[in-house]
Amino acid sequence: TYLVFANTSVAPSSFNVVEDISRFYNITVNNTANYSNITSVNITLPSGFTFTDGTANASVNATFSNTSVLIWVNDTAGSHFIKNQTVQYVWFNATAATPGNYNISILTLYAGGGTNLTNISVTVNDTTTPSLTINFPLNQTYATNTSIELNYTLSDNGAISVCWYAIDGGSNVTIVCGVNTTINVSEGGHSVKVYANDSANNINGSSFLAFSSDITKPLVTLV
Repeated sequence: TYLVFANTSVAPSSFNVVEDISRFYNITVNNTANYSNITSVNITLPSGFTFTDGTANASVNATFSNTSVLIWVNDTAGSHFIKNQTVQYVWFNATAATPGNYNISILTLYAGGGTNLTNISVTVNDTTTPSLTINFPLNQTYATNTSIELNYTLSDNGAISVCWYAIDGGSNVTIVCGVNTTINVSEGGHSVKVYANDSANNINGSSFLAFSSDITKPLVTLV
């Protein structure tokens, strides 16, 4: 007779990881408060997570398979994967592509027919700076006026929070992110630098351009 209380616990309760880097996940399966044996542990990764082949293992003999769900079962016929009143571990590596908050689902199956589902939260941190390119002005001299459009391309895998530009290393001027704006300069050579800061405080200030403005006509004297 198997008594299934379905109160197996898992640990830790959360992981904190970095995007695009393979992370080691070691999960404790605590079956000490249960009088039923666990026959299988099934782990479902969130969308956007990629399991690293060859990294899955367990603290007891087990057969592992990956069919969109990571599954551990005992590799001895007629035996149970995690016996009652014991604590065991499963581990693997996975990579998360997109920053955000996710859940890893751990489903335990019992010999008595019951199941228990537990979620572990995963915070994927954004460490990638925004992509930023100045399209206009170009590196040349402009002879029309001293008001020049600032055109730039901006993208990020998260959310952009604030953007600004600076002329000749001067004060920062805040602009609407992703929207072209007009910069006013005096005659002569200038430089413009555009900055973008995303919600994870990753700042890109690498987009720099030198240009000049010359609207004074040549002075011609007839002798």
